Amino acid sequence: MILWIYYVYAYWQVGLVDTGVILLSASIKVALRVQSERRLKQMAEQEETTPVKRDGEWLNVSTRDLVPGDVIEVTTGAHMSCDCVLLSGNAIMNESSLTGEPLPIRKFPVRIDDSHYNVAEAGKMSTLFAGTVVSQVQPVTKSTDSLESDRVLALVRFTGTMSDKGQLVRRILFPNPISFIFNEQMRIVVCILVLYSIFVMAMAAYLYQGNAVAVVFYGIFAISQLLSPLLPAALVIGQSVAATRLRKKKIYCVDPQRIMTAGK
Repeated sequence: MILWIYYVYAYWQVGLVDTGVILLSASIKVALRVQSERRLKQMAEQEETTPVKRDGEWLNVSTRDLVPGDVIEVTTGAHMSCDCVLLSGNAIMNESSLTGEPLPIRKFPVRIDDSHYNVAEAGKMSTLFAGTVVSQVQPVTKSTDSLESDRVLALVRFTGTMSDKGQLVRRILFPNPISFIFNEQMRIVVCILVLYSIFVMAMAAYLYQGNAVAVVFYGIFAISQLLSPLLPAALVIGQSVAATRLRKKKIYCVDPQRIMTAGK
């Protein structure tokens, strides 16, 4: 509304400048988010060829085509693209990409007994998580409590966004809303400015008695000066500049509003 008043009245040049700044800030914000999401997509996607047993035969299938229930062969150096349950053999996994733990983690096959598999408890030692790297595998041909095989086998449990890595990427793209004290205080400031604008309009009505047009325009211009339409644009530009500086340091942010929280 404030911009339209600028256009209709004598200050149409100011309205054009304000509109250009707002469109520019919105374009910068959208461009930065798209670039960050594309970079995150490249980091999250991993496509390899892995041996899969289907219909009693071993086939080389792309990891994109894996579905829950597939039995795959785990090989040294492979990047896990899905959450799997280790059926036979032992594996040493590098989980630093998920947990930050630099030490390798040894995984054991599930036991052949009546115990219930629970990934949150003992089953975690038999789970190969998506995003981890297989450092070493060791087949087990003789065992009394696990499956015997000359291959290291795993059962696909979750793929895509249902996997542990997929849940992590989802939390990055769609973070939970947080309450930042700056935003809470900004609401108080806006409320104070609105009250002051009402006071200014009341004074204008008192001083310009009998001239309704003057009262309306004076009041609207007072509001436009107190509640500038460029305020959101200025905040967006500041966040976008901070996101650009972080991107030069290989730090990608899909939600620039969180930069203020990280800076605190």
